[in-house]
Amino acid sequence: MTGRVREPAGPPRPDISVMAHLAVNEMPYGPPGSAHTAIINSSGTLYRHPDPTYTALVTTLARHLGVPHATVMVGAGSSSILQRLVRLTCTSSTDGVVFANPSPAGYSLFATQAGARQHRVSLRADGTVDADRVVAAITPSVRMVILANPHNPTGTALPATQLHDIILRIPSRVLVVLDEAYHEFADTAVPDSVELATARWAHGHHNIAVLRTFSKAYGLAALRVGYGIAPPHLTTRVWAAAAPGEIGAGAADAAVAALADSATMKRNCAHVASERVRVLTGLRQLGFSLPDSEVFSLS
Repeated sequence: MTGRVREPAGPPRPDISVMAHLAVNEMPYGPPGSAHTAIINSSGTLYRHPDPTYTALVTTLARHLGVPHATVMVGAGSSSILQRLVRLTCTSSTDGVVFANPSPAGYSLFATQAGARQHRVSLRADGTVDADRVVAAITPSVRMVILANPHNPTGTALPATQLHDIILRIPSRVLVVLDEAYHEFADTAVPDSVELATARWAHGHHNIAVLRTFSKAYGLAALRVGYGIAPPHLTTRVWAAAAPGEIGAGAADAAVAALADSATMKRNCAHVASERVRVLTGLRQLGFSLPDSEVFSLS
């Protein structure tokens, strides 16, 4: 007797379309209505390529951050900019990148793609970045140090004094990338790395770049819009290494609109903060050992 073999029935498959992907840290409340409107308004020009220089977005970001236009860079998510920075900085198989362990998966992925050596630095027992270990990992071949502040996945953060201490101890030949993907969620005690970077540039130290994104606090993860600042000599190379038009026109317009609606962004971040306390407390009651996050205090 021939025919298809019937496989035994297993448990029903979950509907992944309604599942919460906690590991990617998506904003559950979505972007402001103005961002939706911007996307709808841009739909009439879907047959045109986006502005290759993203003039409106870059101009808005420069004004928002209080930095010169020439220091701003954008990409398809802040990860796209980081990927380019790693490739531009680590050009030899002996070049190295230092970052904390654990960290976002992209750090290791981009180092691997560039053929760079990875120097992973263990966190402290409390989930914070260890300044001494970071500095000790900087060998003569290291070209880049990536610091996430607030850190992902622990949610801990370095206060201004400790972050300044690390940067002062890193040689000027090493590019320091400050990943602030969760800057908008941070407590006021967490330093603003844009201010730190521009102050260092003013004193002749041009080895600091700062990255941020619209994917988290602004709820635009599906549109992939990231941005950052760096000294002009570096932003010029980052722009040149980008794929032409990697951010869609509608995405760029939505980012400009979202940036103008800070009230919605702050309200959504506050909702997340209140839930963070509840979830952290519940997980600890279940027996999980978790660090005290500095991304909004528990008080």
